[in-house]
Amino acid sequence: MPAVPASLSERPVATSVCATPQPHATHREMVYARDGHKGIGLPTRLRGTPGSPGASPRPFNSGAVCVLNSLGFTALEIDQLFADGIVPMPRLDAGHAAQA
Repeated sequence: MPAVPASLSERPVATSVCATPQPHATHREMVYARDGHKGIGLPTRLRGTPGSPGASPRPFNSGAVCVLNSLGFTALEIDQLFADGIVPMPRLDAGHAAQA
């Protein structure tokens, strides 16, 4: 089998912006909107099952404090990481920064 040039194998067939408005994507319920988030449904599913995930995505960086704590960082060190911009502030929704 001949090798496929890297430039061909890394490119998507269609971007999500191009694929989601297609009639078959709507018919197959592959686009969903929930809690202000619009996304692409599950790529494979069984007949008669919903094409949307069971839960909404978690807010951006919502687990940062928990992860940093599990790595041994103190609350003071974590606050400094946020203050210095080394770790982005967690977001609640619609881009509002959460309290660390």
